[in-house]
Amino acid sequence: MKANESLYKQVQHMKVGEVITVPVDRYSYNTARRYASDFGLAFDRRYSCHIDRPSRTYIITRLS
Repeated sequence: MKANESLYKQVQHMKVGEVITVPVDRYSYNTARRYASDFGLAFDRRYSCHIDRPSRTYIITRLS
């Protein structure tokens, strides 16, 4: 994750197939899912969000 850019901006500018890894101590899972859901609805995009417990991160993937 880019340190100088907000998660909101990163999700907004994702390309198809791009993946963002977010540390759990930086954002809540609900925040990450909400951004993906909001952009998916507004711009007809699909995202996948899941938790990687061993690395303590959330992973957001743009599908379309």
